[in-house]
Amino acid sequence: MAKRKSVNGENGALIPFKENLPDGMSKEEWEKMIREDLNRTMHGVIPRLSQIKILHAGALMFKFPDGGNKNYFDGIIVDHHPCNAYWEKSFQESGKGNPPNCSSLDGINGTVYGKCGKCAFNQFGSDKKGSGKACKNMKRIHILLENESLPVRLTLPPTSIGVTDEFFTGLFSKGFPVMCKMVRFSLIPAQSSTGIDFSKIHLDVMGQIEIPKYLQIRKMVEEYLTQIRGQEIVADEYFEETKED
Repeated sequence: MAKRKSVNGENGALIPFKENLPDGMSKEEWEKMIREDLNRTMHGVIPRLSQIKILHAGALMFKFPDGGNKNYFDGIIVDHHPCNAYWEKSFQESGKGNPPNCSSLDGINGTVYGKCGKCAFNQFGSDKKGSGKACKNMKRIHILLENESLPVRLTLPPTSIGVTDEFFTGLFSKGFPVMCKMVRFSLIPAQSSTGIDFSKIHLDVMGQIEIPKYLQIRKMVEEYLTQIRGQEIVADEYFEETKED
Protein backbone atom coordinates (compact mmCIF):
# COMPACT_ATOMS: atom_id res chain seq x y z
CA MET A 1 0.00 0.00 0.00
CA ALA A 2 1.48 3.33 -1.02
CA LYS A 3 2.12 5.69 1.84
CA ARG A 4 0.70 9.21 1.77
CA LYS A 5 3.11 12.11 1.60
CA SER A 6 2.97 13.48 5.10
CA VAL A 7 4.91 14.38 8.17
CA ASN A 8 3.97 13.46 11.70
CA GLY A 9 3.10 16.19 14.16
CA GLU A 10 4.06 15.99 17.79
CA ASN A 11 0.49 14.98 18.62
CA GLY A 12 0.59 12.09 16.18
CA ALA A 13 -1.68 13.71 13.59
CA LEU A 14 -0.96 13.33 9.90
CA ILE A 15 -0.03 16.68 8.35
CA PRO A 16 -0.21 16.67 4.52
CA PHE A 17 2.53 18.34 2.48
CA LYS A 18 6.18 18.74 3.41
CA GLU A 19 6.53 22.38 2.38
CA ASN A 20 7.36 24.96 5.03
CA LEU A 21 4.39 26.56 6.74
CA PRO A 22 3.43 30.12 5.72
CA ASP A 23 5.02 32.89 7.72
CA GLY A 24 3.13 33.57 10.91
CA MET A 25 1.25 30.23 10.94
CA SER A 26 1.97 27.87 13.79
CA LYS A 27 1.96 24.09 13.48
CA GLU A 28 -1.07 23.96 15.77
CA GLU A 29 -3.01 26.37 13.53
CA TRP A 30 -2.04 24.32 10.49
CA GLU A 31 -3.20 21.06 12.09
CA LYS A 32 -6.51 22.63 13.14
CA MET A 33 -7.14 23.90 9.62
CA ILE A 34 -6.28 20.53 8.05
CA ARG A 35 -8.56 18.69 10.50
CA GLU A 36 -11.46 20.99 9.61
CA ASP A 37 -10.86 20.43 5.90
CA LEU A 38 -10.60 16.66 6.41
CA ASN A 39 -14.01 16.75 8.08
CA ARG A 40 -15.42 18.66 5.12
CA THR A 41 -13.88 16.13 2.76
CA MET A 42 -15.65 13.24 4.49
CA HIS A 43 -18.99 14.97 5.06
CA GLY A 44 -21.73 12.69 3.73
CA VAL A 45 -19.16 10.12 2.58
CA ILE A 46 -19.29 6.44 3.56
CA PRO A 47 -15.62 5.43 3.79
CA ARG A 48 -14.81 2.55 1.47
CA LEU A 49 -12.32 0.88 3.71
CA SER A 50 -9.58 -1.29 2.26
CA GLN A 51 -9.79 -4.97 3.15
CA ILE A 52 -7.09 -7.26 4.53
CA LYS A 53 -7.98 -10.90 3.87
CA ILE A 54 -6.88 -14.22 5.31
CA LEU A 55 -5.60 -16.57 2.63
CA HIS A 56 -6.87 -20.14 2.55
CA ALA A 57 -5.70 -22.74 5.04
CA GLY A 58 -2.05 -23.72 4.85
CA ALA A 59 -0.79 -20.35 3.61
CA LEU A 60 -0.77 -18.68 7.06
CA MET A 61 -0.63 -15.32 5.30
CA PHE A 62 -2.66 -12.14 4.97
CA LYS A 63 -3.48 -10.63 1.59
CA PHE A 64 -3.18 -6.84 1.53
CA PRO A 65 -5.12 -4.40 -0.68
CA ASP A 66 -2.02 -3.69 -2.76
CA GLY A 67 -1.78 -7.38 -3.69
CA GLY A 68 1.10 -8.21 -1.39
CA ASN A 69 1.07 -11.03 1.16
CA LYS A 70 2.44 -10.89 4.71
CA ASN A 71 2.89 -13.41 7.51
CA TYR A 72 2.11 -10.74 10.09
CA PHE A 73 1.48 -7.03 10.48
CA ASP A 74 1.16 -4.46 13.28
CA GLY A 75 -1.63 -2.00 13.88
CA ILE A 76 -3.95 -0.36 16.38
CA ILE A 77 -7.44 -1.83 16.76
CA VAL A 78 -9.77 1.17 16.71
CA ASP A 79 -13.08 -0.72 16.52
CA HIS A 80 -14.58 -4.20 16.32
CA HIS A 81 -18.09 -5.58 16.04
CA PRO A 82 -19.95 -8.78 15.13
CA CYS A 83 -21.72 -9.11 11.80
CA ASN A 84 -23.65 -11.87 10.05
CA ALA A 85 -24.34 -12.73 6.43
CA TYR A 86 -26.43 -15.42 4.77
CA TRP A 87 -26.09 -16.50 1.15
CA GLU A 88 -28.60 -18.95 -0.32
CA LYS A 89 -25.95 -20.01 -2.84
CA SER A 90 -22.32 -20.71 -2.07
CA PHE A 91 -19.50 -18.37 -3.08
CA GLN A 92 -18.75 -20.59 -6.08
CA GLU A 93 -22.37 -21.17 -7.12
CA SER A 94 -23.22 -17.48 -7.16
CA GLY A 95 -20.37 -16.53 -9.45
CA LYS A 96 -18.43 -15.05 -6.54
CA GLY A 97 -20.16 -11.69 -6.66
CA ASN A 98 -23.66 -11.74 -5.20
CA PRO A 99 -24.46 -9.73 -2.06
CA PRO A 100 -25.86 -11.72 0.87
CA ASN A 101 -29.57 -12.53 0.86
CA CYS A 102 -29.69 -11.29 4.45
CA SER A 103 -27.08 -9.51 6.53
CA SER A 104 -26.60 -7.85 9.88
CA LEU A 105 -24.03 -5.20 10.73
CA ASP A 106 -24.56 -5.60 14.47
CA GLY A 107 -25.03 -9.37 14.73
CA ILE A 108 -28.50 -8.80 16.19
CA ASN A 109 -30.90 -7.52 13.54
CA GLY A 110 -31.02 -9.04 10.06
CA THR A 111 -32.05 -7.03 7.00
CA VAL A 112 -34.53 -9.69 5.80
CA TYR A 113 -35.14 -12.42 8.36
CA GLY A 114 -35.42 -10.33 11.52
CA LYS A 115 -33.71 -11.13 14.81
CA CYS A 116 -30.52 -13.12 14.25
CA GLY A 117 -30.86 -15.07 17.48
CA LYS A 118 -34.20 -16.54 16.39
CA CYS A 119 -33.39 -17.05 12.70
CA ALA A 120 -33.42 -20.66 11.49
CA PHE A 121 -30.35 -19.99 9.31
CA ASN A 122 -28.37 -18.90 12.38
CA GLN A 123 -28.73 -22.24 14.17
CA PHE A 124 -26.17 -25.06 14.24
CA GLY A 125 -27.15 -27.76 11.79
CA SER A 126 -28.66 -25.36 9.26
CA ASP A 127 -25.76 -25.43 6.78
CA LYS A 128 -25.51 -27.89 3.89
CA LYS A 129 -23.25 -30.19 5.90
CA GLY A 130 -25.77 -30.35 8.73
CA SER A 131 -23.27 -29.34 11.39
CA GLY A 132 -22.56 -25.61 11.19
CA LYS A 133 -24.63 -22.51 10.56
CA ALA A 134 -25.95 -21.46 7.16
CA CYS A 135 -25.50 -17.85 8.28
CA LYS A 136 -21.88 -16.79 8.54
CA ASN A 137 -21.08 -15.28 11.93
CA MET A 138 -18.09 -12.96 11.54
CA LYS A 139 -16.24 -10.25 13.40
CA ARG A 140 -15.09 -7.09 11.70
CA ILE A 141 -11.94 -5.56 13.12
CA HIS A 142 -10.89 -2.07 12.03
CA ILE A 143 -7.16 -1.49 12.27
CA LEU A 144 -5.16 1.70 11.92
CA LEU A 145 -1.89 1.03 10.13
CA GLU A 146 1.18 3.25 10.24
CA ASN A 147 0.90 6.50 8.26
CA GLU A 148 -2.81 6.00 7.55
CA SER A 149 -5.67 8.34 8.52
CA LEU A 150 -8.48 5.79 8.24
CA PRO A 151 -8.46 2.14 9.31
CA VAL A 152 -8.43 -0.97 7.16
CA ARG A 153 -10.82 -3.83 7.78
CA LEU A 154 -10.04 -7.45 8.68
CA THR A 155 -13.08 -9.73 8.74
CA LEU A 156 -12.62 -12.83 10.86
CA PRO A 157 -14.41 -16.16 10.35
CA PRO A 158 -16.20 -17.96 13.21
CA THR A 159 -13.12 -20.01 14.15
CA SER A 160 -11.19 -16.86 15.14
CA ILE A 161 -13.92 -14.98 17.03
CA GLY A 162 -13.23 -16.74 20.34
CA VAL A 163 -9.54 -15.81 20.13
CA THR A 164 -10.25 -12.12 19.73
CA ASP A 165 -12.92 -12.14 22.45
CA GLU A 166 -10.38 -13.63 24.88
CA PHE A 167 -7.83 -11.01 23.84
CA PHE A 168 -10.24 -8.10 24.37
CA THR A 169 -11.39 -9.54 27.69
CA GLY A 170 -7.78 -9.82 28.87
CA LEU A 171 -7.11 -6.16 28.10
CA PHE A 172 -10.36 -5.11 29.75
CA SER A 173 -9.53 -7.02 32.94
CA LYS A 174 -6.27 -5.06 33.21
CA GLY A 175 -7.99 -1.71 32.59
CA PHE A 176 -6.69 -1.11 29.06
CA PRO A 177 -8.87 0.03 26.14
CA VAL A 178 -7.86 -1.94 23.06
CA MET A 179 -7.08 1.19 21.04
CA CYS A 180 -4.23 2.17 23.36
CA LYS A 181 -2.15 -0.86 22.34
CA MET A 182 -0.07 -1.67 19.27
CA VAL A 183 -1.08 -5.20 18.26
CA ARG A 184 0.65 -7.77 16.05
CA PHE A 185 -1.62 -9.91 13.88
CA SER A 186 -0.42 -13.34 12.77
CA LEU A 187 -1.91 -16.73 11.91
CA ILE A 188 -1.40 -20.15 13.42
CA PRO A 189 -2.43 -23.53 12.00
CA ALA A 190 -5.40 -25.35 13.53
CA GLN A 191 -7.55 -28.35 12.75
CA SER A 192 -11.24 -29.00 13.20
CA SER A 193 -12.69 -32.04 14.95
CA THR A 194 -13.26 -33.56 11.49
CA GLY A 195 -9.62 -33.14 10.47
CA ILE A 196 -9.99 -30.03 8.30
CA ASP A 197 -7.05 -27.62 8.40
CA PHE A 198 -7.67 -23.91 8.86
CA SER A 199 -5.86 -20.74 9.95
CA LYS A 200 -6.62 -19.15 13.30
CA ILE A 201 -5.83 -15.55 14.18
CA HIS A 202 -3.17 -14.85 16.82
CA LEU A 203 -2.80 -11.49 18.59
CA ASP A 204 0.16 -10.14 20.55
CA VAL A 205 0.54 -6.78 22.32
CA MET A 206 3.67 -5.07 20.98
CA GLY A 207 3.53 -1.95 23.11
CA GLN A 208 1.45 0.97 24.32
CA ILE A 209 0.88 4.06 22.20
CA GLU A 210 1.45 7.58 23.49
CA ILE A 211 -1.44 9.49 25.03
CA PRO A 212 -1.65 12.17 22.26
CA LYS A 213 -1.93 9.43 19.63
CA TYR A 214 -4.62 7.68 21.66
CA LEU A 215 -6.62 10.91 21.92
CA GLN A 216 -6.29 11.49 18.17
CA ILE A 217 -7.54 7.97 17.39
CA ARG A 218 -10.41 8.32 19.85
CA LYS A 219 -11.51 11.56 18.17
CA MET A 220 -11.39 9.91 14.73
CA VAL A 221 -13.52 7.00 15.95
CA GLU A 222 -16.07 9.35 17.50
CA GLU A 223 -16.38 11.24 14.22
CA TYR A 224 -16.50 8.32 11.80
CA LEU A 225 -17.71 5.24 13.72
CA THR A 226 -21.13 5.14 12.04
CA GLN A 227 -19.58 5.44 8.59
CA ILE A 228 -16.83 2.92 9.35
CA ARG A 229 -19.38 0.33 10.43
CA GLY A 230 -21.88 1.21 7.72
CA GLN A 231 -20.16 -0.35 4.71
CA GLU A 232 -22.32 -3.22 3.50
CA ILE A 233 -21.01 -6.79 3.50
CA VAL A 234 -19.83 -7.99 0.10
CA ALA A 235 -19.32 -11.53 -1.18
CA ASP A 236 -15.52 -11.57 -1.15
CA GLU A 237 -15.27 -10.02 2.33
CA TYR A 238 -15.88 -13.43 3.86
CA PHE A 239 -13.10 -15.88 2.99
CA GLU A 240 -13.76 -19.49 3.86
CA GLU A 241 -10.92 -20.61 6.07
CA THR A 242 -10.78 -24.25 4.95
CA LYS A 243 -9.38 -25.80 1.79
CA GLU A 244 -12.50 -27.82 1.37
CA ASP A 245 -14.67 -24.69 1.04
